[in-house]
Amino acid sequence: MAQVLQPLFILLLLIITLICHPKGVKSLEYADYNSIVDIKNSLNQDCIKNIWNSQYKQLVKEIDPGLLRSRKRGKRAGVRVRHSTCNSKVPLPAIVLTNAQSVYRKLDELHGLLKTKRLHNQSQIICITESWLKPEITKSKTELEGYDQFRNDRDAEASGKIQGGGILVYIDRKWATNNQVLFNHTDKHCEILTVKSRPHWLPREFTSIISISCYTPFTGQSRLKQDATNTAKFISSHVQQMETKYPNSCILVMGDFNQLPLRLSGYYQTVTKPTRGLKHLINITPESRVHIVTATS
Repeated sequence: MAQVLQPLFILLLLIITLICHPKGVKSLEYADYNSIVDIKNSLNQDCIKNIWNSQYKQLVKEIDPGLLRSRKRGKRAGVRVRHSTCNSKVPLPAIVLTNAQSVYRKLDELHGLLKTKRLHNQSQIICITESWLKPEITKSKTELEGYDQFRNDRDAEASGKIQGGGILVYIDRKWATNNQVLFNHTDKHCEILTVKSRPHWLPREFTSIISISCYTPFTGQSRLKQDATNTAKFISSHVQQMETKYPNSCILVMGDFNQLPLRLSGYYQTVTKPTRGLKHLINITPESRVHIVTATS
């Protein structure tokens, strides 16, 4: 390494000698290394500073500052940008929740939203209440490209109703492919669909994501207070069972509760006011990218 650097060092000293030494070109008559080192030591150190101040410093001033930095500082930083560029590695899933009232007639609209709206195509879970699906409408007719679907169609015998109701959940395969239905329930007071997901990437605090989708039919004044209380207790009991069975999982509760007096201890409710004006139909924001409910204990 020293054999390579020594000729370069000598060449550099020769150039400096031509510029700064008083004898100018005559300094080339020194041939031995020691003599060149003596010339370097005898140079006026202010000479090099003057060259920098007079030539190169002026050159730097003439350079357009925009050429030195092609983009603004912080343009590629931030949590939001990292989330948008790495949509499959989010700490918690983004959720789209909507009351469709016959999703089969609105599949074209849903396809369009997933293609054009960033709010929808960057969500990992799509929960649709009042899907109004029936057994004759097969899963192949309601599938979305890149999503796994899970259905809880209304059972006429269990609910006592023929039309309406139903829950449909889509889960993005880019986020999770290991999905399993844990609970599927239908009666005349509520419908529940619970899905356990093990994403490709998950914070070490959680072992899985459990999404509990609920729908309680709107019956107006005919809903008895005792029935509403029993329904709330049933949903709360199911949530507690999931907590006991999967203590290290992140549990998300979402749905169309229709003024149900549901209180879950240790959970945070994202939306605390009606989302359809004075009609009070939904207690959780529809079509919003939010983490619906997260456990705090």
